[in-house]
Amino acid sequence: MKGAKVFFDTNVLIYVFDKTSKKKAKLATELIDSATREGRGVLSIQVIQEFVNIMRRGQKPLMSVAQCRVFLGVLTERFELVRQTPDLLTRGLHVHEAFQISWYDSLIVAAAQAGGCEVLYSEDLSHGQAYGSVRVLNPFVGV
Repeated sequence: MKGAKVFFDTNVLIYVFDKTSKKKAKLATELIDSATREGRGVLSIQVIQEFVNIMRRGQKPLMSVAQCRVFLGVLTERFELVRQTPDLLTRGLHVHEAFQISWYDSLIVAAAQAGGCEVLYSEDLSHGQAYGSVRVLNPFVGV
C-alpha cells in the first residue's frame, strides 16, 4: 500500500520497546520508520495517551517522564495527529454501533477514518476486517 496513509494502534508503538519479542520490535520499528519517512503515518491523541499510560504504569515504569517527554516530541514531529473532537466522538459512536466493537476501539477506527487512512495497523482488531474505508492489518500475524 505504497503512498496510502496508515494509522498505528497503541500496541504497535509499544512493540518498538518490547524486550520479549525482538521480531515484533523490529517489524514495528520498520513499519513506523517507513510510514513516517514517507509522510504517511497517522496517530490519534488517544493512542499517545494510551502509550504514555502503559509506559508509565506500575512500580517500575518502562520509561521515565523525561524519556516520555522526548518520545512525545518525536511522535508529534513525525506523525500527523488526529485530535479528539466532538465530531470524532460522534463518528466513534457510529462505528461502535455499526460494527459492535468496543468504545475505545471504535474511537481508534474513527480516528483512522478521520485521518484519511486506508490501513489501520492493530493487533486488537480483526485482521483483514474493513471498517468503511479503513482496513485493519495485523502486522504480527505469524510472528
